[in-house]
Amino acid sequence: MKKLFFLFLCFHFTYSCFTQNDKQTIEYDFTGKLNEGQMKFMNNYYNWDSKEILIINFSQPRSDCHFDNHIHKTGYTKWWKDFYEKIDIKDCSNIFVCSEKHNRDKTLFYDKANFLYDNFFSRKESCYGVLVLNKNGDYLQFNGHYTEKQVSKFKENLKSII
Repeated sequence: MKKLFFLFLCFHFTYSCFTQNDKQTIEYDFTGKLNEGQMKFMNNYYNWDSKEILIINFSQPRSDCHFDNHIHKTGYTKWWKDFYEKIDIKDCSNIFVCSEKHNRDKTLFYDKANFLYDNFFSRKESCYGVLVLNKNGDYLQFNGHYTEKQVSKFKENLKSII
């Protein structure tokens, strides 16, 4: 009987942990709305096309990070591909922006005039961050290491208010 009770408690505890995590809200640092000038800048400089959502993966300056977050090791493209394979981003523009120029990497945007850093990512020191926007200018932002679940939830929330 004690064994059965113990197994029941283990099952209940495990089930509670999994169901609680599914209902947990996704953490973000900042939310807001871009003004017309900011929207124009984003559309023009970051080639935001007709897609409803723009996802910006941002690397902060080295001075905001405890390691050199601008060294991209072999295989980082595969890592990001695997990361975004778990998220439905067919209706999204997904870009990578560094706060410092990289001559060796043509797949990264440079943060022109520190626009992203000054307007969004200087509010909290971290190595990385993500900014997800919709066509209305509404955004959700997180500074630090982020998960597929966060990006997916940001996208879902912003699509629902277009």
